[in-house]
Amino acid sequence: MGDDVATLVESSTYCAAVLVDTLVPLGRVLTEALGCGAAAERLTPAQYRTLLFLAKHDGLSSELARFLGVTRSSVTTTVDVLVGRGLVERVPSRSDRRCAPLRSTAAGQACLSTARARLLERVALLLDGLDTEQRGSLLNGLVALHRVLDATELRTLHAGAVAMERVS
Repeated sequence: MGDDVATLVESSTYCAAVLVDTLVPLGRVLTEALGCGAAAERLTPAQYRTLLFLAKHDGLSSELARFLGVTRSSVTTTVDVLVGRGLVERVPSRSDRRCAPLRSTAAGQACLSTARARLLERVALLLDGLDTEQRGSLLNGLVALHRVLDATELRTLHAGAVAMERVS
């Protein structure tokens, strides 16, 4: 690695700029992949992330909003569409009629699986443009970034749980 490249790699600001600049075209590719296929299989990015969240655990709209980083009203709009398509259901609570946990349906899980397969296929085509060494470097960097994001998410979830305990 040349001295100039080594200096750039050492700069987290430069790496951040490259990552941020890559997210926009990558997001466009992912959005296009989610919008392909039969009408019943098409998802927006928000719908995909909602199904992804609900595939891991049932949750309240407030938890989903926190996960997505959006307002409750935005979540309500997304969930209403998914409920209308039969991909998500609201489960009536026996203890509190005001809250209705959300759950992915079998159709929602199948739609998520199909969407994920389309995303993986599309991204794999992009990665075919890299040689083995480049893919290895990218993989190492992505795994490291994923660890940092997981640790950040755990801290955020913990802070949210502590705040909820204070309210209770």
